[in-house]
Amino acid sequence: MPVSLLQTSKLTMSTPSGRRLFQNLSMSLEREKVALIGRNGVGKSTLLETLAGMQTPQSGQVIRQTDPYLVGQLQQPQGESHGQFRKRRLQEAFRHAPELLLLDEPSQDLDWESILWLRDQLATWKGGALVASHDTHLLQDFQHFFVLSESGCRYFQGCLAELEVELESEESSSQAKYLSTLQRMVKHEEHSDLVARRRSRKERYGRVREMDRGSPRVILNMKRNQAQATHGKQKAERQARLEAIRQLAKAGRRALKVELPLVLPTPAWHSDGLRHQRVAVTGPNGAGKTTLLESMMSQSGAARLGSIAQGAADWMLEDSLLSLLGEAEPLMAHKFPLALAGRPLRSLSPGERVRAALICLFQRIPAVEMLVLDEPTYSLDLLGKRALTAALKAWPGGLLVASHDLDFLQEIGILEWITLKSTELLPATHPDEASAR
Repeated sequence: MPVSLLQTSKLTMSTPSGRRLFQNLSMSLEREKVALIGRNGVGKSTLLETLAGMQTPQSGQVIRQTDPYLVGQLQQPQGESHGQFRKRRLQEAFRHAPELLLLDEPSQDLDWESILWLRDQLATWKGGALVASHDTHLLQDFQHFFVLSESGCRYFQGCLAELEVELESEESSSQAKYLSTLQRMVKHEEHSDLVARRRSRKERYGRVREMDRGSPRVILNMKRNQAQATHGKQKAERQARLEAIRQLAKAGRRALKVELPLVLPTPAWHSDGLRHQRVAVTGPNGAGKTTLLESMMSQSGAARLGSIAQGAADWMLEDSLLSLLGEAEPLMAHKFPLALAGRPLRSLSPGERVRAALICLFQRIPAVEMLVLDEPTYSLDLLGKRALTAALKAWPGGLLVASHDLDFLQEIGILEWITLKSTELLPATHPDEASAR
């Protein structure tokens, strides 16, 4: 009879800001290999840290029959690249040979050869493993999945392709549900606005009655000024809130009725440089891909460049995507989650921040001529990666992309390849040639 290595009972966790991640979560792990998937920001890392004993649940309990070994999100040490450090930590975990491995995005930052090594290690692993990942290559090796969402966690057995079909259907249902909530909010705000106008009329009528009773004018004026200031501020806040909700609801209704075309601004072409090309920079961890991107950007002259660093670390803004755009239509065109549009960019997960930054660049005027992207699929969930791929395929401008994901690079139409080996710069013309070096 299978023995449970770890169980949870009615586990509940929230973010420091109070946003609920998961509630009353009950699950059991045996000596098996299970993939943990879910949208960016749904709480996968928090769950793994809670299972490992690094975080205390708000309620519920974790019952451990063994000590889990967690390789979580990592801070880069001095002298090593992210990928080199992650592989070293993974090697230590496998050498330790615990009964239960907890791996948080283990293929993140790894080069292609290291991902193959990781897949081989997991294929021959005899203990239990819970692996949080968005990597389609890695997830293809799993037949057991825990799907984490705001509504809970459920088990799915089958292949990745079958799971992706189900997730697409659930995403459409989720957006429709969120839109219904927005529409109820519009009705509520409109009712509140109506009540406020009625109250204002009653107060004006009350002032007339006080004048009839002979109240001192100085007191009447003071009350009037206070009331005008209060009502003016409240009215402005109500109108701004109502308009934002109306925008989202209007864009949502249109998107649910018909698929919005992804219409992007066409750059004004120039004849020099890389501006009309699609170039990939590949190579092993520590080869200097990011350094090369920065060098090429500094030598780009007057080209209108749009850049996104790994995890959109250069887009850690207090502004929300909705406030930067000023309208909701682009959100729906890019299938960006409506529920995240009003949050500060710095509060989003790295994957969602990458998508938000890309939407902002697509809307920039004058149009961006070339996008420079450093590991754009970093931390993207399955649906987010699919949306990003579609957007970049439709992008009419130039691309300079550093990535380990060769399938992604081919899908977005990369035609020229630069492969780095250590500190050498080796030109390549085909991804097979690039990956063989």
